[in-house]
Amino acid sequence: MSKTSKSSAKRRGISISKPKILKRMEKLARDRSVVKAALHDLKTKPDASLLELGLVHGYVTSAKDAQHLLDDWFDPEDGWWHELPENESVLRKGLIKAGELVMRYKLPVDCYWVRGGERIELIVTKSAQQITLLFVSPPPPLKGSHAGKLSPGPDIWIFPGPRESAQNI
Repeated sequence: MSKTSKSSAKRRGISISKPKILKRMEKLARDRSVVKAALHDLKTKPDASLLELGLVHGYVTSAKDAQHLLDDWFDPEDGWWHELPENESVLRKGLIKAGELVMRYKLPVDCYWVRGGERIELIVTKSAQQITLLFVSPPPPLKGSHAGKLSPGPDIWIFPGPRESAQNI
């Protein structure tokens, strides 16, 4: 029988957490006026960066967080995933879809950062209870101001199958 534990995710190179910016997204998603304004700007201001929009709408609230996002996530030359094209546009498309679902269905939002993918993706799901956002990325390299300070993961248990049948998220 397979061993069950939260650490099994790390053995396969997958880890899941809920950083404070995602907690803030969940909280702000309860205020439809914030979602409506952010969604409007995401759709009508394609030249505004996600960081700029995050600052305007209260998703990014400190200079430290802004610098982390700028340096580690969105720096096209030295960021964690600078070799992956279109990171910002992928996230923007997913955030637009999530905002549309929040406005239409008036459901709460649950967000997670899944590290262990091969590219930047934003998976958006809707159930009768909630809208879930999974920000998927490769594991961050061991550099940068936040690489060693990842948020602890939520209560998630993974039941791995035999090694040859294990699949990454």
